[in-house]
Order: sequence, then C-alpha cells, then structure tokens
Amino acid sequence: MVAPEVSETGSAVLSVGAAAARLGVAPETLRSWGRRYGLTPSGRTGGGHRRYDPADLDRLLRMQRLVAEGCGAAEAARRVLAGADDAAGPGSPVRPRRRSGAGGTVLALPHAPPAARGLARAAARLDAAGVHEILGDLLVAHGTVATWDDVLRPVLVAAGLRWEQTGAGIDVEHLLSEAVVESLRAHRACQPRPHPGRGILL
Repeated sequence: MVAPEVSETGSAVLSVGAAAARLGVAPETLRSWGRRYGLTPSGRTGGGHRRYDPADLDRLLRMQRLVAEGCGAAEAARRVLAGADDAAGPGSPVRPRRRSGAGGTVLALPHAPPAARGLARAAARLDAAGVHEILGDLLVAHGTVATWDDVLRPVLVAAGLRWEQTGAGIDVEHLLSEAVVESLRAHRACQPRPHPGRGILL
C-alpha cells in the first residue's frame, strides 16, 4: 500500500488526481477551478509539490455542492472563498440569483430519455470527463443524428431555459458546447474513410 502524502506541516494532502477521485469529478475540472476562480491547492509536500490539504478539500466540496444546487461556478467560488455559504449551515440549499421570472435550479427534462438526464447531471457537476465519456458512448452506439435529436438537443435547450429563468448555468452551457464540438470531431475522425473509386474515362 502506498503511504499517503503529507505536507510540510505533517497533515495529509492529496494530488489533483486523488482530490478529483474523492469528489468524483475529472482532474481537468479542479484545474479549471484553480485557473478561473482561484481554488488552488495550498499544501505542499516536503519536495515542494503543491497538494490539496484538508481545508482545500473542504472548499472544493462546498464548491461542488453549490454548483450542483444551481449556483454559477464563478458565484459559487466567490461564496466559498469568502465563507459566505457557511451562513446557511452545512447541506443547506443555496439559491442562485434570478434575473426575472420563475424557474428551478436544475435542468427540466421531464420527457427526456435516461441518457439525456445522465448527461445533464454530469454537465451540472461540470464534470468534463464524464460529459465526454457519455457523448462518446452515445455517438458510437446510436450515431450522430439520434444522439443529437434524442439527447443533445433537449439538454442544450433545457440549459438555455435555465439560464434565461435563473441567471445560472452559463458554465454548463459552455461546457456542453465545447464537449459537443470536440466529441463530434473525435467521432468523425474515427470513422473509416471511403476508398476512392476507380476513375471513369469518358
């Protein structure tokens, strides 16, 4: 068994991969939160490598909870770094600010197939790796047209409606849009190219 890493102060610390596994998200998600919102690891090993310490992991868990409850990633990070989400108490729902009208904090997919709901859940967690995996499997199993009509279009429409109604979820829309382009490009690259036919002399 590999001994856990410890920081210079002697507390247990986690690499980005280990922290991502603990939260159930892709390592790219944690790196993105660090670059965009300042949720970077503050611990260091004896060798000087940056690692997530227990306080960092607690912040990441609160960030994940806020995003899952509908708060935009930037606003969630601001609250976490300021400690503002603690006022509601652990596990208390935090509602995003609304622009106008009514609307929930989750994607409304009442008649969508299970695959669409699974994709929506992964996107709401900002789990880029999970979104790519789901899209890749769907494209292989059902093809481009069926994946678009039955899964992608309902989820993208629901994400757009959620943003209009609550002002939350622009990060989800961006993640989905980027994942769609990258997944379609990768799927096309894997398709066999037709062999050119023999020329016809006229």
